[in-house]
Amino acid sequence: MDLTFILPVRNRRQWMRRAADSCLQNHQPCFNVQLLILDGHSTDGTWEELVAAYGTDCRVKLLRQGTEAGFMGACFQAIPLVGTPWATFMYDDDVLSPYWHLLARRVELSGMSFGMGLGVKSPVNKLSNFRAPQKWVRIAPSDLLRGYSDAAKWWRPDWLPVSPICCLTQTEFLREWANAVRIFSAQNQFRQEYLIRRAAGPDLMVYLLSLLRSQGHVAVLRAPIAQFSEHDETISGSSGEDELALGYWLARVWLAHQLKREARPEATAWAGWACHRALLLLRDRWKLGRFHPSLAILREFMLMRSLFQGEELNSWRAHFLKRFIPRSMRIPEPVRAETVDLS
Repeated sequence: MDLTFILPVRNRRQWMRRAADSCLQNHQPCFNVQLLILDGHSTDGTWEELVAAYGTDCRVKLLRQGTEAGFMGACFQAIPLVGTPWATFMYDDDVLSPYWHLLARRVELSGMSFGMGLGVKSPVNKLSNFRAPQKWVRIAPSDLLRGYSDAAKWWRPDWLPVSPICCLTQTEFLREWANAVRIFSAQNQFRQEYLIRRAAGPDLMVYLLSLLRSQGHVAVLRAPIAQFSEHDETISGSSGEDELALGYWLARVWLAHQLKREARPEATAWAGWACHRALLLLRDRWKLGRFHPSLAILREFMLMRSLFQGEELNSWRAHFLKRFIPRSMRIPEPVRAETVDLS
């Protein structure tokens, strides 16, 4: 299997080599790792150190970011340059497990088109003690999509990740993802602000689109394969939980629109949940006296109602239960697991 890790960097000199090395250490005889690093015109010596460390490494391609600024700009620039059939993103302060390649092996051996593992949070100045995964789960992609709805928390597993460093997807899915993010965010300033400028939500869209396009089953390793480094300058740390909630809600709004375009039967359930969630977001902001961006949320709500005109969105719970979650799934952790030798 040939895989490219896409690693945007900017002014993270103290952490970026740790991130890059954790990608390269997963290079195996049967798992060819390519590392595509895009530097966003760092001013702290990051670029010079990258050139010194990886300038002669044939597995690493070093580039300076073009005119489209920001983290999402780097992602959009990188995807057309990927020459491998598999790819995912890496962050310049996070760390991959030395056993990350076992996810790729499981996906390849099972003939699947998408796979994911778990993540663990840790302070940025510490390293997690990763262990080799021993158990994997085979789940239908439609079942995982239901988990990502955020509506059925009474059964939803807590371990569902949103960061792309925990997943392995096909490059063609990422190309479609880039187009989807661009087109959806271009519709109004609200989406542009959260999805592009703040980069809150596109990470979840990688999972949603990959699951939407996957056939058969998805491989899930039930062990941490990546570390999310916590500090104030991360995307999540600088945005805050409240802002991330808006971005992730927009990602799910996108999915409702996409399901509607593809005339999928679960579209109404997703739209009903998105409308219900919009009202909760508005209520929470009004209680706190935070009226921005209430008008933008209300506009998204009205657009959803207009798109699904004539369909009963008010009974979204009924739609969700009857059409969205089969009876066999109504258990706390709806997975079929088996212990396998991944060594």
